[in-house]
Amino acid sequence: MQRIILVFLLLLAAVPVPAQTPMSSSFTYQGELAESGAALDGPVDLIFTLYDAASAGSIVNAAIHLSNVDVVDGVFTVELDYGPWSYDGDTRWLEIQVRSPHDPGNTAPFTTLDPRQKLTAAPYATHALNVENHWSVTGGRVYNDTAPFVGVGRSSQISSSEVFGVHANVSGSYGGMYVSTDGENGLPFYGYAAGGTYDAWHAYDGANGYWFLNNGGVNHLSLTQSGFLGLGAYHPTEKLEVGGTIYSNSGGFKFPDGTVQTSAATGGDGHSLDASDGNPGDAVYVNADGQVIHPYGVSIGTSAAPVYTLDVREAASTYGANLQRDVASAASHDLLQLVQHADSDLNSQLIEAQLGTDVKWRVWTDGDVTADGAFTGGGADFAEIVKVEAGASSVEPGDVMVIDRGARRGFAKSTNSRSTLVAGVYSTQPGVLASNRDWDALDRSRSAWNGDGEQPSTPVLELARQIDEVPLAVVGIVPCKVSAENGPIAVGDLLVTSNTPGHAMRAADPKVGTVVGKALEGHSGGTGVIEIMVTLQ
Repeated sequence: MQRIILVFLLLLAAVPVPAQTPMSSSFTYQGELAESGAALDGPVDLIFTLYDAASAGSIVNAAIHLSNVDVVDGVFTVELDYGPWSYDGDTRWLEIQVRSPHDPGNTAPFTTLDPRQKLTAAPYATHALNVENHWSVTGGRVYNDTAPFVGVGRSSQISSSEVFGVHANVSGSYGGMYVSTDGENGLPFYGYAAGGTYDAWHAYDGANGYWFLNNGGVNHLSLTQSGFLGLGAYHPTEKLEVGGTIYSNSGGFKFPDGTVQTSAATGGDGHSLDASDGNPGDAVYVNADGQVIHPYGVSIGTSAAPVYTLDVREAASTYGANLQRDVASAASHDLLQLVQHADSDLNSQLIEAQLGTDVKWRVWTDGDVTADGAFTGGGADFAEIVKVEAGASSVEPGDVMVIDRGARRGFAKSTNSRSTLVAGVYSTQPGVLASNRDWDALDRSRSAWNGDGEQPSTPVLELARQIDEVPLAVVGIVPCKVSAENGPIAVGDLLVTSNTPGHAMRAADPKVGTVVGKALEGHSGGTGVIEIMVTLQ
């Protein structure tokens, strides 16, 4: 592209408009283009950019792109509009870029003309900047050299910090809206009432930066720059801070989980939900941790007053209550924990279950359990937890065990046939465990506190093995190790100890005191495991 030279610049003051039509911010720009010394003819593309300096500087407004502009004998005329806010009284410079000829594909480069063109003020605008020599515009602000304010409906100054205000006189008192110069970061409106008290929007300085509505020294509403709203609160520090009672005459209060509280909220801390008459003492209190507290009791499933501290009722024939953990639990994390005070009477109860008024099951504070019905366990035998002097590792489930004469209350694996010391069979899965030990006390003595007031709870059978004790089935059906050394075993045969350690064998005419039980399964040869019914005799 050959060099393009702008040889003529003409700035018209304003676009002619019909009478009574408001002046616009557009202006007509006319220029003359020459290329290689000859006037340019034909369509071109132009870009006009407004700057605040003859070179470098900052762009004042978005560039205006004009495509396919006609140039006749080198002359073109365009209309430009950067908006009224682009002119604050400071000088403006126009940078022009030309692309010749017009490029429909918009891919060819532009040529920037140098220097930038200075925009001069039109006579009409010059007059507007100096009306009666009292008003001026500098840096985007309007100044009145006779008084530091602009008033509508008033003629006297209220405060030296005001720059704009609207007054209405109603029954001798003032109200309205003002713009304050207390700081650019502050919210700018406040009103003034007779006697020096505020009764409309007021702006504090940039350090505080909030609006408040105050009447006679009483704070009604505050809004901070951080988005905190105060109702009757001077300078709120929460999203909503209320200095008084919240009342909802319809609809109530909706919580994040979608539930709605239709009663009013009371209490100065904003956490109490009034249950009846507005007395905070009768209210449900939600503390900072989300815990719900009521001084008397809570009813669930009924509108009746609670009889107990927690009163849950179900009117239909469906499930009344459900405790469910939906994630895996850690050690000592109980799903339901019942705790009596340490000084409680041992005749008090941890649990009482009734059918109507008939008590069916009780768990007493001393650990006793009473029930009207049968007990159904996971196993089929009754086992005593007994001491093994040789160590729990010396026996295993299914072993026939005998009394250990060398120990107090001790037991061992059988080693001889037809022993009169036979005591039972090492249980694999006892239905009932019996013991004279306090297993919780033993667990506490052997375990360390975990820091949250709870101790790890060790299963009883695991704790028993740690002190060399095992479950010995003395009644019921249990798997037992057997040997065919005294012949094949048939269903119903009486069983006694054998010479194979820990095994039982058949006996045709056993002595009194040697029978461990009766075979419930047959066994033809060698050793194995069958189910037997333990019946010591």
